[in-house]
Order: sequence, then structure tokens, then C-alpha cells
Amino acid sequence: RFGSYQGKDVLQYSLTNRSGTRISVLNYAGILREFSVIDDQKRVQLLLRSDRLADYTDNSMYLNHIIARTAGRIKDARFELNGKEIELPANENGNSLHGGPHSFAKSFFDIKADSDKNRIILEKTLSTADDGFPGSLKLKIIYQLDENDLLSVSFIGQQSESDDVFNPTLHTYFNLAGQGNDDVTDHQLWINSDKHLEVDQGKNPTGKLLANQGPFDLKKSA
Repeated sequence: RFGSYQGKDVLQYSLTNRSGTRISVLNYAGILREFSVIDDQKRVQLLLRSDRLADYTDNSMYLNHIIARTAGRIKDARFELNGKEIELPANENGNSLHGGPHSFAKSFFDIKADSDKNRIILEKTLSTADDGFPGSLKLKIIYQLDENDLLSVSFIGQQSESDDVFNPTLHTYFNLAGQGNDDVTDHQLWINSDKHLEVDQGKNPTGKLLANQGPFDLKKSA
């Protein structure tokens, strides 16, 4: 038990492989609270993290949260689907951010550990009455840690009653040097992508894909 929020217990489940690499996941917002490794006989935390629950629940930066139904902003909290305009609850300057004010990032999940496959499984269903998006979405998330220290995160969405959008992510903040050790400016990042999505001044996607150039060209490791 990590704490209590909105009258419910916030539970933490952990997995460790044979080399000592460990992950910990909360049932609130599917938060990845820990991803740590053993280096020079010391445990090194690879994520920005906190021992205070309030730093996760009262954090506008969505610290290590699961984001769904959609990551990012939907401008003016509305979009067109199948010829119909869908209006959503707004939660940032008139826009819908990261699924809105009642999203999966603000929800408790059913959680269980599958020790045989070294994975943690979370499930949650939200309906239109819950978050304002069309239809019901049953979301299943699987965190799996293998013996090569690879952490994989799988998102499985099952939509019913109506078509909808589905663009989830894990909003993780890394510091591979270990928490409290410098910043991330010395990190190297490689992304296998030729294009990126254009955003306007309000950071809303325009729908236009731009060729990666300059600081956006991360195939060269920056």
C-alpha cells in the first residue's frame, strides 16, 4: 500500500528479474513509479520519482501516468468523427489534454501480478458518461520485464457502442544517470522516425506531418 486517495487505497505492485532490475506500478493511473537497475552493487533509479503520493496525484505534468484515450491536445475540445462533431470536456485553455479531466490518467485500475510471465496487468473501462468520449473503451495495459532488462508496455483497447479515437501512451520522465544526478542534457536519444507532427502555438496538432530536420532529426542520436 502506497497511500490513500479519494477514499481508495493506492496499491503498488513490483516485479524483479534475476539481475535485480525492478519495476513498480501503482493501481492509480497505472503509474510506473519505479524502473531501477543494479549498477556497481548499488540500486539506480532511472525515473523521476517521489515517495509522496501527492507528487503524483497533484501533478499537472502527469508524472509517469498512463495516458488514454488520447495523448496530447485536442483543439477546442472537439473533433469530427464519421461526419459528426464530438464535443469533449475541456481541461486546458479550452482544449482537451491527455484524455480530459476524467481520463484514465485520473482513474483507478484493477491490477494483478502475473509472476510466471513477470508482468503486471491493469484493466479499466470508461464510458461516455465517465469521460465524454464516444462509446465505451476497455483498456488493458501490460507491463512486462524480461531477463535482459527489457521493459515492454502494451496497450490493448476494446471499443464498444460507438467508434472512437485511441492514441494512448506512457508519460514517463527518465533520468538514466539516476535520480538526483545532474540532468538529461548529456543523454543520447535515437528515434526511428522521418517525420513529426506539426503543432500550432498552443501546442495543438494541426494534422500536418513535417520532415525531420535540425533538432527534430533524432535518427542521428542527439
